[in-house]
Amino acid sequence: MKKIFSSLLLIILGIVSIITAFIVIDSLGSIGLTIFLIIGLLLLIVGGIELFNFSRNKKQKLPEFTEDGKLIPKYAKKSCILSKPERIFYEQLKNIIDTRVYDIFPQIALVSVIDKLTLASYRNELFRIADFCIVDKRTSEPLLLIELNDASHYKSERKARDEKVKDLCARAGIDIVTFSLEEATDTHFVSKTIRAYL
Repeated sequence: MKKIFSSLLLIILGIVSIITAFIVIDSLGSIGLTIFLIIGLLLLIVGGIELFNFSRNKKQKLPEFTEDGKLIPKYAKKSCILSKPERIFYEQLKNIIDTRVYDIFPQIALVSVIDKLTLASYRNELFRIADFCIVDKRTSEPLLLIELNDASHYKSERKARDEKVKDLCARAGIDIVTFSLEEATDTHFVSKTIRAYL
């Protein structure tokens, strides 16, 4: 509310400044008139811009809280499930593998590919995401997981996560292949590596 009030105040001051300049034109002289007009126009422009931005951002709701004061999280649909490098790599994969025989599923949770056979603990470790999964088109059997590693994979916590995923895949009997962003640009290398597993 303060934002709209300050915007309207700037617009009103701009209008008053311009009107005042014309009312007292005789005592101001041409330089004074010019200064008042410039100030008035600047106030109008700034106030108008602020009002426009306020009305454009009005669609964004204020944070909402539960009765006990906890913030209610907001959610929004992503514009794409893949990052730009992942989209490029996905298109490359479609050209490399025989899509009459295989399907490629992006952003697949390990829990969709791996069953936990011992019920001693929860399956939390399986709620990690693999960038791509190549499956048999006829049977939907998962055949190969593919990870595309950007710079975030060099952080220590991410390295630990990647090692855990490799270990889970090895114990479940599914291969996982990792490509750096640089390796992913070499279509021949990617093709040769993937075909060795299919």
